[in-house]
Amino acid sequence: MRPYNYKTISKSSGAFSCLYHSRIERALQYKANPTEVVIDSYPGAKTGGFNRPLAAPIAASYREFQSDQDSVYISQGDSACTDIPDDSVDVVVSDPPFFDNVHYSQLADFFYYWLNQVLNLSQLDSTRCSAEVQDTDASLFASKLTSVFAECRRVLKTGGLFVFSYHHARHDGWTAVHRAIRHSGFVCTRSYPIKAEMSVSMPLQQAKSPIHLDLILVCRKSSEPDLPAASGDSLQSAIETASTQVSMLKCAGIDVSLADAKVILMGQLLCEAHKFCCLDREETFLEQREQDVDSYVAGILSSKGEVLYAATQSRQLMLFEGMATYLANKSAGRTVNP
Repeated sequence: MRPYNYKTISKSSGAFSCLYHSRIERALQYKANPTEVVIDSYPGAKTGGFNRPLAAPIAASYREFQSDQDSVYISQGDSACTDIPDDSVDVVVSDPPFFDNVHYSQLADFFYYWLNQVLNLSQLDSTRCSAEVQDTDASLFASKLTSVFAECRRVLKTGGLFVFSYHHARHDGWTAVHRAIRHSGFVCTRSYPIKAEMSVSMPLQQAKSPIHLDLILVCRKSSEPDLPAASGDSLQSAIETASTQVSMLKCAGIDVSLADAKVILMGQLLCEAHKFCCLDREETFLEQREQDVDSYVAGILSSKGEVLYAATQSRQLMLFEGMATYLANKSAGRTVNP
């Protein structure tokens, strides 16, 4: 067998030579001259020359960081227990695990094994930890995520924002993140869809109606006095906002699948539910509306297939109008077909 030379393989994005040039060299160039994306230009257009190079002293503790505002503080540890003081942070931005979508720790162990052979990082055979938030059990995931979110609330200033990304296809994934938000003392006030997954990823290739989008969920402390109040028709308000967001994505050249439409709508339903300020009512509302949305999407996929992804903007609006009528009838207890 010919020995594997990781330095000279030119194919595959994972080869050392490819990664060195496409990732490491580009990262060093960006560090020296940070760039920004140019809006309303050709795809991939960037400009630079106005940002400072990414270089700063590393503080050993948060207290040291506070004494030197030009430094940065990097901490590796339990996100549910930090050394950051109460009410000291303006904005918390996070990208938590999406319940059981991607098993980060298992993937990390693949690389950890080989790195450990060279660098002798630890005597442990695995990076796994019982406290890691990633879990296939919805109740355990919700409990551990709540602990992290509660820590975020503790360090966040009054009036500050807690922002994180999320999406999921199943009810238990949405219930888990809803409970984590509310039980930690937050409410979700805004939800924005963004393009996330690459179209070549295996989960997208295998899905009947794939999810290409993430949601950026914006939360505030539930104790704040100026939170949005519940509207007269929470369901209609969520559908109208979701429909507008789908139209904006389409205008930007981003196609939206039926599963994407559900994710967008669930984000708006989450925001509307949290205006009720009653946990039992919120969970009932989310469960019933999600069941109705799933029924509608399943009916469309069964009878017409994935009709939304490549649809025109007018066709997308017609489908959302149909969804609005379907959900309104279901809410009123009338039997309807998608």
